[in-house]
Formats: sequence, structure tokens, C-alpha cells
Amino acid sequence: MPATEHSLITALRTLKLPANDFVVFGSGPLLNHGIRTDITDIDVLARGKAWVTAGLLADTVTLSPRTGTPILAFWCGRIEICDRWISPKYDIDAIIDGADVVDDIRYARLDQVLRYKMDMNRPKDQADIDAIRALIDKEGSGTSTMEPQGTAMPNERTDLHSAFDELSIPA
Repeated sequence: MPATEHSLITALRTLKLPANDFVVFGSGPLLNHGIRTDITDIDVLARGKAWVTAGLLADTVTLSPRTGTPILAFWCGRIEICDRWISPKYDIDAIIDGADVVDDIRYARLDQVLRYKMDMNRPKDQADIDAIRALIDKEGSGTSTMEPQGTAMPNERTDLHSAFDELSIPA
């Protein structure tokens, strides 16, 4: 099933958030690459009008135990929207602006998902880390299989093998 047909992506669309102000992150982007089909929730980063709109529509609001910032929850917590990620080293604007866009939904690039999963290094992330690496090996260049749309940040790397080198991760 294409990511755009997944029930959580369909539910996210009903919020009618401004397309240029949010990105699906966490495990959600793995849907686009066929790495995962079994996600039970999605994490979304939002800024500007998308953040304000989500704030007005949220079912519940909690505080992140990691950052102390609000988490806006929808559909019993199956969609969570934040305006920050797990640490300040994640540039939300760069993640949103450099995202892969499929049917007007932005998905974080795989190199960013890999970085996040490696930073968290939870047992449940290990299979995703291995699968992302395997996809990069299969594709050869390690670049996204989709045409990225949006504005690339200056000096931003889109080659995943270069990202591995930068993070000292063996490809």
C-alpha cells in the first residue's frame, strides 16, 4: 500500500495543515520507501501556521518528557505533533524544507530518520536502522528514491553515504 493510502496519513490530511509547514518524521517516512507497512502511529514536526492550526484542533496536549515542550495528540495519540524534536541539534526548518514530498505530504529524508533512530538507539529501532542501511546499499548511491521538493539548506548533504561518513557510520 502506498504511504498516501495509509490510514494515519489519510487522518493527517483531514487536519488540513499548511503543506509547507509540517513534515512526517519518526517511522512515518519508512512507509514511502517500503521499509515499513505496520506503523501504528506517526510523529509530525510543525511550524508556523501548521503549528497554530494543530494547536487549535488537538484532542489532548501533553508535555514532552524529553524537551518539556507541548505534544499535540490526535486520534488517541496515534498522531502526535511537536514543534521541536528530541534535541536542539535537529533543525526543524531544514527537516521540513528539505523533505521528500509525495502528494503534498512532506516526509523527512531517510538520512534524517537514520540519524534520529541512531540517536535514540532503542531496541525497536534496530530493525529500522538495518533496513535503512540495506536500502541504501541496494540503491547504490544512497539518495532518496523520490524527487525531493522544497528548499535545500546551504551545504545540505543529500547523499546518504556522505551522511554516514559525517556521522562515522559504516555504510
